[in-house]
Amino acid sequence: MPDLVFNQYDDVVYGAKYEMRLAAVVRMMGFPISGSPALALGLCREKYSTACLLAGQGIPIPGETAMLTSIKQVDERDWQFPLIVQASQEHCGLGLDRNSVVHNKKQLREKVRQVVREFNQPALAQKFLPGREFNVGLVGGSKLRIMPLAEVDYSQLPDEIPPIMSYAAKNMENTIEYKKTSVVCPAQNIEPEVAKRIGQVAARAFRAVGGWGYGRVDVRLDEEGNPKVLDVNC
Repeated sequence: MPDLVFNQYDDVVYGAKYEMRLAAVVRMMGFPISGSPALALGLCREKYSTACLLAGQGIPIPGETAMLTSIKQVDERDWQFPLIVQASQEHCGLGLDRNSVVHNKKQLREKVRQVVREFNQPALAQKFLPGREFNVGLVGGSKLRIMPLAEVDYSQLPDEIPPIMSYAAKNMENTIEYKKTSVVCPAQNIEPEVAKRIGQVAARAFRAVGGWGYGRVDVRLDEEGNPKVLDVNC
């Protein structure tokens, strides 16, 4: 019997849930496994469910959070634009591109249609936040250690490209997004009190989803400088 199974598995199929299933199978076999348990891994892939859980526990998330299964839902409410729209069950920036930040209902309909057709899953819409974006690394179990904040620097992007961590920015080395987006760690010129609040919000979010061992929480500041959780990665 192994002393520990070190979990490095990563899904590569749209909407796949094998990360959760692998962790569950390993534990059912009686082997200890590194990282978060199956339930946390599965929950983090469901971005809307995660957002609802965080909001229910009083952890700040972007406004206008909604899951859209069809373009008909776009006209069922009034929206406060701009919004960011993405696939609700993906990671690594899949579904995020130059058209993901929308400014009116027409653009929202087009993006929702694209996500539903291409990924065969609902779209997640949220208020687009204009502030700085941070990645918060977390290590530990019952006692979490908050690692130094990393900031995503979009300052070199041209104005016509939205400042978001898109699929191109993460993975496509020949694109402007990839070349002009950088991550600065540790983050510079941030007030200690703001950094503390960001870390606290991230730790609460990680615990809320049942995260364990190691993970990352993505946080962005709103118009007033308040941290809001974008994503939890277990």
